[in-house]
Amino acid sequence: MKRQSGFAALEALLILIIIAIIGGTGYYVWHSKNQTDKILNSTTNTSSSRTATKSTVAEPPADPYKGWSTYTTKGEKISFRYPENWSLSDTSLSSRDIVSLSDGSGATVFINAGAVPGDDTSASTKANTQNVIFLGQPSELIFWTSPGQTDTSEASEVDLASSQHTKNIELPSEGQSDQGNFDIALDFGDNSDGSPISESVNTIKESSSYRNFVKLVESIKY
Repeated sequence: MKRQSGFAALEALLILIIIAIIGGTGYYVWHSKNQTDKILNSTTNTSSSRTATKSTVAEPPADPYKGWSTYTTKGEKISFRYPENWSLSDTSLSSRDIVSLSDGSGATVFINAGAVPGDDTSASTKANTQNVIFLGQPSELIFWTSPGQTDTSEASEVDLASSQHTKNIELPSEGQSDQGNFDIALDFGDNSDGSPISESVNTIKESSSYRNFVKLVESIKY
């Protein structure tokens, strides 16, 4: 009976040991998996956080004048940007800046500053307008018809307007001359008979010549 009792006690002990081993192994496996899950979750969250941070960093705005050249007039020291594939001619006088730029399509930008005589627009009709920023201030571009023409669906010239809506404007200071007048215009050339070429206002506004003219005007510094 003592032997049987001893064997029973030993069996119970072995069973307890086996149960303890199984339980310990199970706990170890569960604990290891739990720690692994935590590490994976932490890594995922960190990666997501980095991705979110990258996505919220604002890209620097593109330079609208990338690839453009800069020119400064000799008299009034007016600086402006223009496409590098445009040809520039400077025929300035001692009292007047005279600069022209051609884009090769027949359109020409004329810039005059200093002692600029006033233009008579009484024979032309205002066909259209567009708002622009000139020297940091709101201004206006005026589309003019050919002299004597009243069809306002076409224009032969686009000028930067003064506050009086004339072709010449006064510079904000006297600059380098006694007469600080300024005129900038986009012209489309002449017909064989010498009359100005007119184009549809809508066609003008959609052309690269006009869009670059607007950018040139808004780049002017004085």
